[in-house]
Amino acid sequence: MSYLVGYGANYPVHVHHRGASIISTSILHSVVECVEGFEKWYSQKDGNPNVIFGALVGVPDSKDKFSDERNSVRGSSGSSPPKQSPVPQHPRSRERSDGAEAGKTPHHSNHAMLW
Repeated sequence: MSYLVGYGANYPVHVHHRGASIISTSILHSVVECVEGFEKWYSQKDGNPNVIFGALVGVPDSKDKFSDERNSVRGSSGSSPPKQSPVPQHPRSRERSDGAEAGKTPHHSNHAMLW
């Protein structure tokens, strides 16, 4: 099981995240208010309609089990990597992996980032 959403063949699909668990308003053609979001979407058994690529979910329990359930707030809440990264954050290097100089934005990107 990958704890990084969208990575590998087996990653969490019931992340406790409003934007991931409710179909887009561009498809519904209406706004989903708080009560409707909870009553209609929170308990859905299907995986989230939107994947929040790059989010990290919580840790397994004391028996090393992970519960991929939307109502498992502690375990399935998504977080962007800087908040929960198991790897220390290091200062930016002089050259980035895509060949651009540090501090400069490449002309195009195929990656969506949460942070």
